[in-house]
Amino acid sequence: QVVLSRQYGSEGRFTFTSHTPGEHQICLHSNSTRMALFAGGKLRVHLDIQVGEHTNNYPEIAAKDKLTELQLRARQLL
Repeated sequence: QVVLSRQYGSEGRFTFTSHTPGEHQICLHSNSTRMALFAGGKLRVHLDIQVGEHTNNYPEIAAKDKLTELQLRARQLL
């Protein structure tokens, strides 16, 4: 089952939070041909995976969404 599928141009960035516990797989595909990579082309992938309850930057979320302290605590509980 595909939970999230995204396509980007030469650069892209996204954040995804799974609400389903268990094993997840991450698949990355390039639309570049092998010949382009062998001819000196570059393919750079930065993958930053954070897991656990402390992965969200709650002060940043509170500032962005203009949450009160109570609203922020409720979001953390969710």
